[in-house]
Amino acid sequence: MDLPPRSVTLVLCLPDGTVLGSLPTVEVAVPWWQEVGPVVDAARQVTGVEVTVLRMLGAASDTGCGGPVTYLAEVDTPVGSLTPWPEPVGDHPLRLPYARPGGPAADLAWADAALTRLSRPRTAAARQVRSWNLSSLWRLATVDGDTWLKVVPPFFAHEGAVITALGSPDVPTLLATDGPR
Repeated sequence: MDLPPRSVTLVLCLPDGTVLGSLPTVEVAVPWWQEVGPVVDAARQVTGVEVTVLRMLGAASDTGCGGPVTYLAEVDTPVGSLTPWPEPVGDHPLRLPYARPGGPAADLAWADAALTRLSRPRTAAARQVRSWNLSSLWRLATVDGDTWLKVVPPFFAHEGAVITALGSPDVPTLLATDGPR
């Protein structure tokens, strides 16, 4: 079964939540909506803009893959040549920190501190892999190879304890944990 590509619109905001506007639509071959690594790569390749995807704002269907999809993405500084975005992108009291402006930066700062304590500092920029309602996943290159940062909702906060309890070659070694991280 051939799955349709995604036509992605990125609505950009600053770390303080100020909405700047949207980038031109980019096509992404990987259809699955939660797979945001290809979205970040396409934004960089097509527009030259470095983004962090925060959350999906909407899609043309409810299939979970392909078609027109709109995401809210954070940038560090204002970007020129954006299309004004007329719709509100308001917050919700139950929205997870990793889906809010400033949230991913806080998670990465926590991971950097944990890796530094373990003498495994990062050697490259963090690579966003996935972001959706069940987790935020990042690949972090370190002096000892790739490590992963996974941030989950409170109802999955026990995941670190489960990984530690299983402690076998079939599960990754847990380097650090702090609640949902």
